Amino acid sequence: MKTALKDIRVLILCGGLGKRLRAVTGEEMPKPMVSVDGKPFLEIVFDYLVKVGFSKFIFCVGHQGHLIESYFKDKAADIRFSYEKELLGTAGGLKLAESLIDTDSFVALNGDSFCSVAYDRLFEAHQAKGGLATLVLVSSNDRCDVGHVQVNDQGCILGFSEKSSDRSPWINAGVYVMQKDFLKHIPIGEVSSLEKDIFPSLAGEQGKLIAYTSETEIYDIGTPDRLEHFKQYFLSQPKR
Repeated sequence: MKTALKDIRVLILCGGLGKRLRAVTGEEMPKPMVSVDGKPFLEIVFDYLVKVGFSKFIFCVGHQGHLIESYFKDKAADIRFSYEKELLGTAGGLKLAESLIDTDSFVALNGDSFCSVAYDRLFEAHQAKGGLATLVLVSSNDRCDVGHVQVNDQGCILGFSEKSSDRSPWINAGVYVMQKDFLKHIPIGEVSSLEKDIFPSLAGEQGKLIAYTSETEIYDIGTPDRLEHFKQYFLSQPKR
């Protein structure tokens, strides 16, 4: 049975310190709240998700998280907030929010990046493959500053590599569809990373991690240069 996106919970990971962007944000502003053409970057991400059909959200917040809650709490959507008292990493942040997830499947994504993936097709692919998690992969475009993902002919993820000699055509876009059972693989109350700890431990196991390849581009705002790159992209888009 096809599941409507409005019935799927979306977790947005936005609890990091964003130290590399502090020349722009300063000490007080959470990185995803940096302004792009007069609105917070995180609002651009949120607006896109609402536009494609999502209506149920969990913001996984940490550093200055009250500023994110204050901004988004009155939005016309079902929004919950999960607070990290200490930095737990991308996996630890998901695990902390487990009790707030009320759907068997959910979407998780990084709040400091933007990827205009076709979420309806992504979710259909996840349901068809039946994996524990489906990861959106985009073209590496010969980037050497990110890890590369190895995929077999059946679309199963075999491994992750930071080595330039093991480059593949694909990199992780930081957008995932997961079954709630995926959270059983994350330790409780520990600092852990999806990218460095959890995904590599599951790679290669039949049916655990599935690749969804997309031709769209991933924009992240991790550094001032990358933020500027996204601004140029955003300002080039037709105004809605």
